[in-house]
Amino acid sequence: MNFSFLSDKRTPALIIILCLCCSFSFSDGGKVEQLINSFNNPGIRNGLKTFFRGGAEKQVSLGDYSVEELIKEANSFLGTPHRMGGTSKKGIDCSGLVRVTHKKFGILLPHSSHEQARYGDIVPSKDSLESGDLVFFYNSYNSRNFITHAGIYLGEEKFIHASHSQGVIISSINDGYWGKRFLFGTRLGGVKVDEASFYKSVAADSFVIKVSADHPYIQYSGRIDLSDKKKPGFTFPGVTVSAKFIGNSIGFELNDFGGNDDKTANYYTVLINGQISEIVKCIPGVHIYQIKKNLKDTIHEITIFKRTESSVGKSEFIGFVLGRNGKLVRPANKPLRKIEFIGDSYTCGYGNSLIIPAPPEGNPNTGFSSANEDNYSAWGNLVSQRLNAQYMCTAYSGKGMYRNFQGDTTGTLPKIYDRVFPDQELPKWNFERYIPDLIVIHLGTNDFYQEVSGNSKLDSSGFVNQYTAFVKNVRELFPAAKIVCVPSNGLNDSWPPNAFLYAKSKRYVESVVTSIKEAGDKNIYSFVMVPQSAPFGEDWHPSLHTHESMAQQIVPYLKKITGWE
Repeated sequence: MNFSFLSDKRTPALIIILCLCCSFSFSDGGKVEQLINSFNNPGIRNGLKTFFRGGAEKQVSLGDYSVEELIKEANSFLGTPHRMGGTSKKGIDCSGLVRVTHKKFGILLPHSSHEQARYGDIVPSKDSLESGDLVFFYNSYNSRNFITHAGIYLGEEKFIHASHSQGVIISSINDGYWGKRFLFGTRLGGVKVDEASFYKSVAADSFVIKVSADHPYIQYSGRIDLSDKKKPGFTFPGVTVSAKFIGNSIGFELNDFGGNDDKTANYYTVLINGQISEIVKCIPGVHIYQIKKNLKDTIHEITIFKRTESSVGKSEFIGFVLGRNGKLVRPANKPLRKIEFIGDSYTCGYGNSLIIPAPPEGNPNTGFSSANEDNYSAWGNLVSQRLNAQYMCTAYSGKGMYRNFQGDTTGTLPKIYDRVFPDQELPKWNFERYIPDLIVIHLGTNDFYQEVSGNSKLDSSGFVNQYTAFVKNVRELFPAAKIVCVPSNGLNDSWPPNAFLYAKSKRYVESVVTSIKEAGDKNIYSFVMVPQSAPFGEDWHPSLHTHESMAQQIVPYLKKITGWE
């Protein structure tokens, strides 16, 4: 495949950002080292070294727009006031301006100047800048990130940006303030792909080609540890790995750390061309899972979706396996909308594949079996599909907002929210990698369980205070997101007698939302679902019928508050 077009700046740049980071050596005499050494200030040099260790020059494939159109779109925001986290003409910040301007043409950039600087070919000096390049600065305000400001270069030493004090304006890149804070620029579409380096024939079978996990055409979604791009690791349910390919067969290779039986194994839903092809039960260790043979030798799409939750075990994705002459092709855009669901077993899909009548006809006290957990059919994913949105599931069975199923407060959901692997302190999740437009929180069932079982009552003030603190933390991370708090629908007012736990859950959550809203946050909401009923899944959890009902209940409300259709 010829990638020479990637070096043509004037070729319009679009469609999708591909998640491969180049690795840089600071001793190779390359552009990164030259850029770092061009600064005399040791603080800047050290800041750049640290930044580049996190990756840079992520690739952007090209499509159909002109620099003139890009600049015209950016200029349409002139005069818009500054608002941290903003992405509209009511208020916008610097990375928001860069993001929404490019989003207009299908290019998806993070909502963070620090992370935006990782995309495109590095332009090390002002003299080399061209119209449409991104420009980056440091120390424009106090931040944990080294790179704190971004703009779009217009040519003739001018750039457009969202200033803290003046909103969206055009400034000189050489003025007294910005001139001394300029670091470098980037040019989207300037990075070439050596595609052949990602393919390897299997010696024992010349008809099999392995495609490594770091191929830039492979798309990942969810909380994933990408520190080793040859074997990205993950545990959360709802993580997906997908690719488009040409060929008549497809499989994938995993190193799995789950169990080996129906109760403890990891399971994946595999889709071919958007349709469920099969359910894969994983085997511990490194194995290849052959999915399809004898396909038409044309373009297809594969998605593998983790059905099971973190407690079942970790997986590492090694790569795809194609037939002879097979290859990956450029993927389609991901949906522009992003949703995150934060929850417990109800959001994981615990036991939802079973259909168990209420006693005396049935006995839902089954115990957990990973074979019966299906996050693909859980309500969060159903909602995301119907809203044409990307899906992230940050959920763990047994976890509560204030206390867990067993009544302890160790590792509650708020305490593990910043983790890639919820049972490990490190690595920490980089929240800038996924900026949700909408966040749905469904917690509280486990907080009340000790009361359901006749043990200790829930400390109402502790629950409300913790819930409030968590929502405020989420708001700090995602200033522009709409946050919807859903009281537990796993409770009811008939059991235990006279406890009215469903009413309590609603009252507590709605008090959190009201207090935060009264403090000035207008993008927080509550939504009440009807209590679940039979049939049940495992251990009295919702069956697929209830998950469908939950999705049907909330989708119209989410459309209303977001304006999504």
